[in-house]
Amino acid sequence: MKILSIDPGSNLGYAKFKSRNNFVSGELTTNPKQSQLGRMCHLWDQMQVLFSEFEPNVLVIEDVLKAAYGLKHYNALFWLIVTYTCAVLTAYRRQMRIVNVPPSQLKKTITGKGNAKKEQILSAINDLTGLNLKKNKHNQADAIGLGLTFFEIGG
Repeated sequence: MKILSIDPGSNLGYAKFKSRNNFVSGELTTNPKQSQLGRMCHLWDQMQVLFSEFEPNVLVIEDVLKAAYGLKHYNALFWLIVTYTCAVLTAYRRQMRIVNVPPSQLKKTITGKGNAKKEQILSAINDLTGLNLKKNKHNQADAIGLGLTFFEIGG
């Protein structure tokens, strides 16, 4: 089973899991100087390549209804919803299983605390995986954490 985990946002984190300990991760990014529509199209195209090349069976994604709670910036909320929608529609069209993970469940599974900060998640991911993700790679760390959470809850 191949699992694609996605942390939605304007810098979309992803992790491609073949098993709990066999994964690669990265980010899909856009140029902030592009128009909003241009950035949306660019992310859509990148996402289609990601799904086509990896051919996952399961999409594990952060639950945006829970993640959006408390967001104060329109731009962050906009990108969260757009990228979530693109990923879920792509998975649905490919008849994949879709698993929504609330942020608190990701945080509790990875750090032991349901209210952990981004820095704590990143540090825990580095400790759990032996990676050395830089502090600006929290989207990638969240995507890895989503995949690990999927395996922890019995996928």
